[in-house]
Amino acid sequence: MPPAGLAILIGAGPNTGTGIARILSHPSHGNLALAILARAPETLSSTAANLARTAPGSVVETFPSDTSPKSLSETFAAIRTHKSFTGLKLRAAVYNVKHAQVKNFMTETHHEFVDSLTTYVGGAMAFAQESLKLLFEHHGEQGLVDTKGEKKGTIIFTGTLGAIRSNARFASYGAGRAGVRQLSQSLGKEFSEKGVHVVHVIANGGIVDDNEGEDVTIGKKIKAESVGKTYLWLIEQEPDLWTSELDIRPALEKPSFSADWGDYISFAERLRERADEEGVDLLLIDTGDRIEGNGLYDASDPKGIYTSNIFKEQEIDVITVGNHELYKKNSSDNEYLETVPNFKGNYLASNLDIYDPGTGERVPLARRYRKFTTKNQGIRVTAFGFLFDFRGNANNTIVQKVQDTIEEEWFKEAIHDREVDLFVVAGHVHVRSEEYRMIFRAIREVQWDTPIQFFGGHYHIRDYKKFDSKSYALESGRYMETIGFLSISGVTAGGNNQFNRKASMTFSRRYIDNNLYSFYHHTLLNSTTFPTAHGSNVTSLIASSRKALNLDSQFGCAPIDLWTNRVPYPHNSSIFSWLEQLVLPDMVVESKRKSTPRMVIANTGAMRFDIFKGPFTIDTTFTVSPFSTGFRYIKNVPLKLADQLLRVLNNEGQILEQASPDLKAWMLAPPEQAAGRADMVASDTRKSYQSNQQPLVASNQKLTPGYTTKDDAGEDGDDTVHSPISFYNVPNCIEARIGTVTDNGAVKTVDVVYLDFIQPWVLLALKFLGGEYETADTEVYLDGVDFTTMIAQWVKQNWQGDC
Repeated sequence: MPPAGLAILIGAGPNTGTGIARILSHPSHGNLALAILARAPETLSSTAANLARTAPGSVVETFPSDTSPKSLSETFAAIRTHKSFTGLKLRAAVYNVKHAQVKNFMTETHHEFVDSLTTYVGGAMAFAQESLKLLFEHHGEQGLVDTKGEKKGTIIFTGTLGAIRSNARFASYGAGRAGVRQLSQSLGKEFSEKGVHVVHVIANGGIVDDNEGEDVTIGKKIKAESVGKTYLWLIEQEPDLWTSELDIRPALEKPSFSADWGDYISFAERLRERADEEGVDLLLIDTGDRIEGNGLYDASDPKGIYTSNIFKEQEIDVITVGNHELYKKNSSDNEYLETVPNFKGNYLASNLDIYDPGTGERVPLARRYRKFTTKNQGIRVTAFGFLFDFRGNANNTIVQKVQDTIEEEWFKEAIHDREVDLFVVAGHVHVRSEEYRMIFRAIREVQWDTPIQFFGGHYHIRDYKKFDSKSYALESGRYMETIGFLSISGVTAGGNNQFNRKASMTFSRRYIDNNLYSFYHHTLLNSTTFPTAHGSNVTSLIASSRKALNLDSQFGCAPIDLWTNRVPYPHNSSIFSWLEQLVLPDMVVESKRKSTPRMVIANTGAMRFDIFKGPFTIDTTFTVSPFSTGFRYIKNVPLKLADQLLRVLNNEGQILEQASPDLKAWMLAPPEQAAGRADMVASDTRKSYQSNQQPLVASNQKLTPGYTTKDDAGEDGDDTVHSPISFYNVPNCIEARIGTVTDNGAVKTVDVVYLDFIQPWVLLALKFLGGEYETADTEVYLDGVDFTTMIAQWVKQNWQGDC
């Protein structure tokens, strides 16, 4: 079947451009002979080869060209005379050029700014002129009235949201995108009567040339072919109805957990505005673990030099410490010297002391508690900040047990205060822990009717516990995936006599997915009206910090998804099977001991996140395993002992704890398992619990996998309705046997190599088995190379290739 006409596409990259080209040229779709233009010959060759394979029978010719008037003029002249296009009339011209100039305005030169506009806006103008000339050559210049409604063709400009609103450091980008949008509108008004349809398309979302990936299946990203089909629909529109501007985006405009700290600042500021308008109060609570697990903190030297300035921009009313801040002396010192002053009197440390780095004196990390009155309702609040009974801290800090803290005079004095309307207990403590039960009982013994609100953390789950009718506890997930929202109505405000006192109290909670779509929904705003100047500035600070740390630099490309708990262990898609079978055997090799058989043991809790198919970057490395733990080993351990070591670590936790109560077995595994969560296999049967909630998906839209929470208040707490995700418990530790490790008598001893974090458990387990080993019997392995670096090195060596 001969082509139905001619189309010209400039900007034929591997994603959007290729998808558009495939649909326009494919004989079963647009069946248009296609001239594709691009600056780089290799891009043209790659796209042409792709189309030859995926659009058989199509007519495609390539033309190297930039956006300068001279280059475009010469290219259009070549198109006019090309034998493949003989007798064909132009039907469509698509300007699909990338434009991504990002620079600090005060360092951008006038030449750079103008050059950017010349390349992009000037290129669009030149392309449109050449296209119009060719349309008029092929179809004549008569108007729709004279030709009885004959459409000459369509000119499409691919734009972005930057055409409508810009951001810090995007001056030339925003000006360029807006300029092309205005150009499109002007051309539409001028040439519509001539039968030329002009469209500006705002592509808002990631576009991939992938028809089967999960992201496109569930609506997180746009299929490039879907853009092509939309463009073909525009090309085929008749003059009675022409689209002049189109906004295209995936159904799930923002990934489930995509908002950054700047967006969170904007969210808090917008909610505070609403609270002030309604005469209610909003408090922000942070329960710790702000460090480790992301490149912004871990990739800097020293660690945290960027995140400290980012975190302090949020106005937090009660902030506490987590265990991650205490593993290393330098991080707890930084907490004391920087973070505590940054948040002034709002940082609370009810059961934590530190040795002052300057004086060596033992002092509280921060104030023990805080009493304040809310500004709108006059509610008198007494707040505490606790940490669970943590024993893995560096020796410059002292975590006092909660049971001892609640016996101290300052605590008894605080809870006996009758001028209190609400107790707030924030902490890096599981909401169902014995520590919180002790605090609850201590307060209730002296304040039988005063409401107590607990905020917890550490177990990485969403949870809500009822202590009594006036006391609840909220735990808000992990890794800033969740913004927990707790509402209390009916608090008697003794600090404001004019406040309308209510006879009864109600508590409710909501787990909000941390993305902009959720934030727009709850602030009743949109992408234009939601961001505050403060929040946008912090987002820009994050972007510049990421750039300075080169966090998007790739070590390699993961060929598959690897999961921590979404598949059983062992499994081909288990991150632990990958470690056990590939990474540890390849990388844990000490040159001077490489001929010695060895058993390498790693705790599963060392892996904190999944690996997703695609780019494996510097940032990915720290997200997956943020710890600076290295390897140690015990040489020449009898095989009969070493052979049983993994079994003891995984199955004899209670016995080990009896011998050493501080060595809890759950500390070896992922935190999500510490709550005693059972295996859960997700099915296709989905139930939505919507009662008063407004789900953030359409009724006919496929649900995305995510949190499906059941707590003491029921199953309606998740703000966005998700399909369930399978969850499988994994062992405390895994083991790789390297070399000839068998029990056939040939091998008598082996080296036992392990992550240094688990050394206390390893030594205790060996003692349980009859071995007598002490710390002095251990040595550094791999010259102290840490686990995170080792994973990055393996990826670099084994996962090369394009994503």
